[in-house]
Amino acid sequence: MELKSTDITDLVVSSYGNYYWKAKINGLAREGSLDTKSILVTKSKLFRDLQAAKVGY
Repeated sequence: MELKSTDITDLVVSSYGNYYWKAKINGLAREGSLDTKSILVTKSKLFRDLQAAKVGY
C-alpha cells in the first residue's frame, strides 16, 4: 500500500482511497486510520482523531 500526501496537513491517502493521518506528537511519529474513503467525513474526523492522539501521549 502506498501513501500519498494531500493538500491538508497531516492527512495522507492510500492507493486504495482510504484516508489516514500522520503526525509527530511529542517527537514520535504517529499515524492512524480515519476509516473512510470520503473526504467530507475525513475532514470532520481528522481534528478529533489528532486531538485524541495528543491526549493519549
